[in-house]
Amino acid sequence: MDKYIKLQSNQSEFSSTANLCDFTIPAGGVYDLRDSFVNCVFKIDVTEVETAAGNGVYNMDLEWITTDSEKPKFFNSALVRDCRMETANQGVLESIRRVDILSQAKQTYEKSWGEAKAESYMAADQVMDPINIQKYGIYRQYNKEGVNKSTDNNNVPVMIRLGDLMDVANTPEYDTSKTGQTRIHFRLNLDKIQSVQRMLNATIAPPAVKSFKKVDTVGAMNEITMGKSDGTETTLVRNLEEVPYYVGMKCLLTAVGASTPPAAAPAAVNDAAVVIKSIVWDKKNNTQGQGGTYTLTFENSWGALIAAQSYADITLKPQAPVASSSAKLVLAQLVLKTVTNPQGLDRIDYHTYSTEQGFGNAQENFNDVFVVEPECDNMIMTFQDGVDNLVSKNNQLESYQISVDNVPQTDRLVTANSPLDYDRKFTTLTRLGQGLHNLTGNAGNTASNSWGAAYSDAKFKSTIIACPLPTSDSVKQLAVNLNASAGGVGAYAIFKSLPRQLAL
Repeated sequence: MDKYIKLQSNQSEFSSTANLCDFTIPAGGVYDLRDSFVNCVFKIDVTEVETAAGNGVYNMDLEWITTDSEKPKFFNSALVRDCRMETANQGVLESIRRVDILSQAKQTYEKSWGEAKAESYMAADQVMDPINIQKYGIYRQYNKEGVNKSTDNNNVPVMIRLGDLMDVANTPEYDTSKTGQTRIHFRLNLDKIQSVQRMLNATIAPPAVKSFKKVDTVGAMNEITMGKSDGTETTLVRNLEEVPYYVGMKCLLTAVGASTPPAAAPAAVNDAAVVIKSIVWDKKNNTQGQGGTYTLTFENSWGALIAAQSYADITLKPQAPVASSSAKLVLAQLVLKTVTNPQGLDRIDYHTYSTEQGFGNAQENFNDVFVVEPECDNMIMTFQDGVDNLVSKNNQLESYQISVDNVPQTDRLVTANSPLDYDRKFTTLTRLGQGLHNLTGNAGNTASNSWGAAYSDAKFKSTIIACPLPTSDSVKQLAVNLNASAGGVGAYAIFKSLPRQLAL
């Protein structure tokens, strides 16, 4: 059986300014770093608007901080800004500056939408689900049927694979008896993330799930059944994925009072706060796939009726808004998979990166020359001209050409998003390990409430220049020539791939 050990970070307090995280791996063990990862445990605290109606459980998530209403989908590895791994016997193995930009760009192209969706159960932030058009964060445990109240999940880990940050970690055997004590250092992007409430009323579709049947039972009102407001028809639910409700959700209820003369109509109910106590989905009526009745019961009554009175036009706003919320990293752990029967690798071949950053001053014809290490065999150029400083974006880029020591690496200018451009990306990413699986180059917009729109926002269309490079015996001159429309080239980063070998 696989065995895992957990190592606590050397730091115990984290904040937007206290953002350093270190782990020390003692000498003596053999670990499969491919299946090893860092657990970042986040806690999201909520301040409610009111508590008289009961305490609610809110659908909370994390999002990347930008000044735009659109928010980029960030991969878990983007939580790490810089990383470093060094050993007592072998010295520094990797030290990558702005690994968040690099890993975000690489995974955007390396993972298809389906692959990214399959990993949503452990994603720090969520994109709208394409099937049920819903979006639930991993920071709560949701019960969509029964009487057990949903709970705040303050122990859920955000998993960051070591291999998504450092290629040396993509090894089945890492023998610390040979490398000696190993130190892993991270600088985290805790100042770049914030808490956010998902699935507020305006995002819920279709409208039928917010409409409930007329009620005329004498006494206190704390139960409603989904259907037409006049009570003539019941809305049948075929699958719980069709409805947004869960036990413990605080909602806002509205109802119109009616009566039969001479009785007076009850007062209207306007956005009364109610907390769902139980959900009954009557599957006995689910014949021939038609669905079953769906009934909500609340912790407290929202109104009362006497004879000849009724409530109609009952609507429910799922998910009452919170007053405020905050996210905090409370714990960081390094989870290492031990190797029971090591085969005894004598070396580890991997790639690391050196980083060079600059600013193009909005040049439409950008030309610059960079000094590149002799062993550099690939380059990736990213553009941080968006407000998020994460997504590599340059919609102005029209064409480019890369030269090494005055030798062009293509026989013509490469047009952006052309077959030759994709060939350069495919070749480079394949040489670096994962290949090209997403031609759209869009990781998604988490603020979008539509699956299609989430991946069509031009703000998050990733633009990178990738090119394989020849190795040499001495430093080489890397010439970059870019042609762009108005806006040109702003901030950029060049990541130079450097093959390394760790002898064991």
